[in-house]
This record gives sequence, C-alpha cells and structure tokens, in this order.
Amino acid sequence: MPSPIGHTLLGLAFYAQFRPHPWRFSFITILLIAFASNLPDFDFIFGFLEGDPNRYHRGISHSFAISGILFLILFVFARFIKKKDSTSYSLWFLGFYLLHIVSDFFGADTRLPYGLPIFWPLSESYYLSDVSIFLDIRRSSDLNEFIPSLFRKHNFIAIFVEVVIAAILGLFLFLVKKLISKFRSVSN
Repeated sequence: MPSPIGHTLLGLAFYAQFRPHPWRFSFITILLIAFASNLPDFDFIFGFLEGDPNRYHRGISHSFAISGILFLILFVFARFIKKKDSTSYSLWFLGFYLLHIVSDFFGADTRLPYGLPIFWPLSESYYLSDVSIFLDIRRSSDLNEFIPSLFRKHNFIAIFVEVVIAAILGLFLFLVKKLISKFRSVSN
C-alpha cells in the first residue's frame, strides 16, 4: 500500500488537473492536500499509544462510511463558519480521502488481515484488488524498530514506483483535460 509520499503525490496530481480556476498552489494548499490524502492512516496514532503501531492500521478509517461521516462533519463546520466554498472544500476533502482508500485497495498487502474494510459497518470483510499497482511499505510492529524499519531498500523502491505512477497519472490526467477542452472548443 502506498506510503504517505505516494498518497500525497496522487492527491497533488488530481488537484493539479481538476482544481477550480481561481484556486492556486500554495504551501498551505499542499499541506492540506497531504493531510487529507493521508488522514485514513492516522489510525497509526492509536497503535503507537498502545506500543504496537500497526495494531489498528487499515481499520475502519479505511471505509467509505468514515469518509462520508468526515465529509459531513467538514461540510457542516465549513457552513457554520460561513465559508463561501464549503461544498467545494468538503468535496475535495472527500476526494482525497477516497483516493487514499482506492490507492490502498490497489496496493500490495503483506499483513493480515489482507485488504481494507471498505464497506464497514455493512460488512466486516476486507477487500483487496487482485492486481497490485503499488508495492507494500514494510515496517516493524515493534515500537522501537518502527521508524528505523521504514528506511529499508524495499521501501525506497516502493516510493520510487509511487513517484513514477503519480507522474504517469498526472500526465494522463493532463492529456485527458486537454483533450476534453479541445473537444469542447471544437463543438462550440
């Protein structure tokens, strides 16, 4: 399953091609995209608190239900503070969150239970694509070894693959966007 770098790059690739016209890239925008694109993996925090970082990873935070609940909370909050683009911001947040789940679905998984509980609470089953596009990120369950274990050759290769995939996806989305705009200009 992708690393935080991969999740962030995928979010940035989508944002770069589909952002509303007046929205620009800024340091804050990039931080918000990184946050929203990696939010499902904040389940690591609960494992860290118990001394087993992997304990809750790929749990219910990787479900469509939680993404929907968080979308509604953000939407209501944005409306409450009277944010003009509350619907747009909330939908972008939902998109980044769902992109995380979808990219994990297409990632290699080497830890039980394999996959994600994407249909929780309707189903306790875990789902994983038969086709892995992303390599797994190998990490220790031992709290003292967790951070050092991230710096393995395999993980650097996995991140390189993620960078290449994000670049290919970004290029593909750019070409699709250009093709659509060309088609629209010809039909008008």
